[in-house]
Amino acid sequence: MVVYKLDLHNHTSTFPRFLGRRDDKKLYVKTILKNIFKEKGNLVLGIADFHEDKRYDSFLYGMKQLDYHLNLLHENYFFSFQQAKRTIYFVRTKEVETDKGHFLLVGYLGKTKGKSLKELLKEVKKQKAIIIANHILHEFPVSQFLVLHAMGRKEEHMSARGQTIGQYKKELSALELNPYFPYDWKKIRSLAKKERLPLVTDSDAHFPEEFFRSYILMEDIDFTNPITFRKSFRRALKKGIQLHARKAGYISLYKHAFQIVLWSLAMKLGLIQP
Repeated sequence: MVVYKLDLHNHTSTFPRFLGRRDDKKLYVKTILKNIFKEKGNLVLGIADFHEDKRYDSFLYGMKQLDYHLNLLHENYFFSFQQAKRTIYFVRTKEVETDKGHFLLVGYLGKTKGKSLKELLKEVKKQKAIIIANHILHEFPVSQFLVLHAMGRKEEHMSARGQTIGQYKKELSALELNPYFPYDWKKIRSLAKKERLPLVTDSDAHFPEEFFRSYILMEDIDFTNPITFRKSFRRALKKGIQLHARKAGYISLYKHAFQIVLWSLAMKLGLIQP
């Protein structure tokens, strides 16, 4: 029996150009590795693309510049290497913004075509990908609403409602306990029980020191190929997994919000180029 520690919803840098100057990929990737090497056991870190920003591809490129013997057989889906007698995997995930909320895709390749959740579910079904409902049932307070407004986004597009979960529960793989909104966990647990859906937790990290803040433990995940990975992941969900949910805290929440506001403003002013 092999136990894996999984944290599937995280966001790394897109390595933008700030006033014509690029971030150092090697240095940034080394910083990420330094942080995750502190964790024990076999690790699975998901790197989520958002708005097709190719964060996973950018991180993979940075890893290839370092002196690690990477297993790249299925690099479009995941890659790995051995360290201190354990295996560390990096998995491509994708956070998609729909008309009904944000959803995390695992084992999905290519661009999603539309903003409709109904359309997204059809695309996910074709690839037999895993789909997790992100930070659901959240009602944004005034401070968070102002951040969303500054970003040009709407509250209802961020967080799926209970009615949506009930309507599409047969197509969903799991519901997320998001560390930024711990006061939603009780009602999410209640909804998961009502709709008979598994729960997962993750870090939704935006800074390297936040990886594996929250995670799940799964047994015998099969990384032979993308198909066996998806099947073994679903099998583990049905069997039952260990949740290790940890609150992000106000500092992390507002640090992330401040980052988003600055990023959006810099993009509008042309200071940052993708």
